[in-house]
Amino acid sequence: MGRVMSENFKNIEVLLDQAYAHFSKEEWDEAINKQSRALSLAESDSSSTDELKAHIYFIMGITYGIKREYRTAIDKILSSIGLNNFNADAHVSLGFTYYKNEQYKESLEYYRKANSINPRLKLENSLCYLASRIYSMEMLPHIFELYTVIREIKQERFYNNALENSNLISHYTNLNSLRSLVQKNPFRLYNVTYMSDPSEGKALLARLEGYDSTNNIAKIEGFLSESTRSPAYVGSFVKKEAGEHLEDNEIFRWCTYGKHNLKEAGGACLHFDISHFSEHPPQELDFFYPEKNMKSSIASHPEQKAYIYKIAYKDDMESESLSLSLDVLKDLLDKIKVHQWDNNNPDHLLAREILDEIRFLFKANQYRGETELRIVKIRHFSDELPEDVKVDMDKLPPRFYMEAPNQLQLKKVILGPQAKAFAGWARWIKTANSKLEVEQSDIPYGTDYSDN
Repeated sequence: MGRVMSENFKNIEVLLDQAYAHFSKEEWDEAINKQSRALSLAESDSSSTDELKAHIYFIMGITYGIKREYRTAIDKILSSIGLNNFNADAHVSLGFTYYKNEQYKESLEYYRKANSINPRLKLENSLCYLASRIYSMEMLPHIFELYTVIREIKQERFYNNALENSNLISHYTNLNSLRSLVQKNPFRLYNVTYMSDPSEGKALLARLEGYDSTNNIAKIEGFLSESTRSPAYVGSFVKKEAGEHLEDNEIFRWCTYGKHNLKEAGGACLHFDISHFSEHPPQELDFFYPEKNMKSSIASHPEQKAYIYKIAYKDDMESESLSLSLDVLKDLLDKIKVHQWDNNNPDHLLAREILDEIRFLFKANQYRGETELRIVKIRHFSDELPEDVKVDMDKLPPRFYMEAPNQLQLKKVILGPQAKAFAGWARWIKTANSKLEVEQSDIPYGTDYSDN
């Protein structure tokens, strides 16, 4: 008897290995054939465990699902759960298969069961997290599709330095920030509340709500709630195309962003090593971050390199590819809000949190000359700060900020044409980091009358 059992297990193991090989080659029918034979052997052997049979049913369900034979896939996964009701992954797969089969009540039910079996799924699987927040079953397909569309748009705005025709990524700032970064302190991403553009985060809303500009602030503000008004933390950069002459833009940037103590062009322009920005877009949205009440170590969500995105300006929104995506997005949001946005509706709040992922990647046309790139992090909170949001107590009033996900590497420092004590700065910078290039901008800026 033991020898027969041993032979059966050996044959089942061989068949499952063969099934996996076919699966890896996307040979679905061949994979199912091997899985079915393995299941027959397991069911004919009284010594086979329910766990083994449940596993075979489960992988068969997965394979049928890939073939879009959803009814058969559902039956197989239900058989698996019948043998092992504590397999959270099977419940997740069943929830997803019901979703694909447009059985939304059952989909939400099994996602919730998966979350109850393993609460950490909400921190590891974006659809489990969404299901934990969806209030109305009718909203499930719209929320799931919204998540997918937003992720696709965000990935389209991702700046891949390996593909872009750019050899510089620069940041204009004051001398206090220069000192901090030379000392290898983390690059800070400040909340957009403190930025100079009053229409931050509203250009996309104007497009989606059908307004020509952000001037109709009252109606756009109606979209926002206190919890969604300023969830973005931003670090701004500019790029220089290979061979492009940007003297005019550089003057604008020195005047606007390269200040120190309100003195135009008295700050610094910092060039960063582009290899320290990711070449691959993130697979999950920032919004899919452990809820503040489920304390999870940030180390469990490591980011090796910073993600950086291209800003789209109003005219860009009407380009063929982006316009089509935004039209799909508008239709989805119309289905979710039905008539109007309700700040007390949990599904409306969830949809707007997802939309926050991209609304700070769009700006009005008057800022087009900036050719801006951004690191953008999204954190929502009401009373308790998320663990990675900090407060800068040196500012008045104190300001919320986050730190860039990895240490950005300075490559070159250019002091502004109006910056004082260049020799002193250069000596200190080279002492702190001998590899850093240091120079002072010689861009024609005009006469400084302050010393006359």
